[in-house]
Amino acid sequence: MRTLSFVSFAQCVTVASLLLLGTCARAADAPPVSDVSPTGKVYELRVYHASPGKLEALHARFRDHTCKLFQKHGMELIGFWTPTDGEEAKNTLIYILAFPCVEAQKKA
Repeated sequence: MRTLSFVSFAQCVTVASLLLLGTCARAADAPPVSDVSPTGKVYELRVYHASPGKLEALHARFRDHTCKLFQKHGMELIGFWTPTDGEEAKNTLIYILAFPCVEAQKKA
């Protein structure tokens, strides 16, 4: 099992809840995501695998450009993580975005 570095316990609980929601929403007989979330919000878990030696450049790109573009297009940044051990710690960036609704997600 890979260990992720979380900023706070609350974020850890949030991520666990989101992963559970995502698993439920992907089940064949599950209702659409908009029916699962009482707020109508849609959460998206994304994973980037950088080329060898390029993780710091990826962090810089997100810090200097990508995060601003996400916000400009109505995407809420929930959090960013990297694995703390194993091979994935060298090249993996994990993050979660939130959208007000499915339509906003598709538009963004």
